[in-house]
Amino acid sequence: MKGIILLSDEVNPKSGVLVSDRDLATVWLATGAGTGMAFKPYLVRFKAGTAISFYKDGKVQSGTLASTQDLIKSIPNRGGTPDYITLHEGTTVHFNKDGYLTDF
Repeated sequence: MKGIILLSDEVNPKSGVLVSDRDLATVWLATGAGTGMAFKPYLVRFKAGTAISFYKDGKVQSGTLASTQDLIKSIPNRGGTPDYITLHEGTTVHFNKDGYLTDF
């Protein structure tokens, strides 16, 4: 995890402090590829000098936004357009294990 100062000596750290603004994937979105199934990461920019935490599998659990951004609250069960909410720089956000915004 380049660019993150770890607060733990664990092999799979759960939290740290960002040394620079970082774009990290919070959820994977289907791309609508013509053949097969393809996904792309939905990147969220987190603010330097702030705490960030991760689930054991490496997905972001919480962090502080570096800029105003549209975050994904949910995606319909059968696909379709994600439900977004706009949040501003400095807002601390929390995500569930699927990468959807749960609290701010």
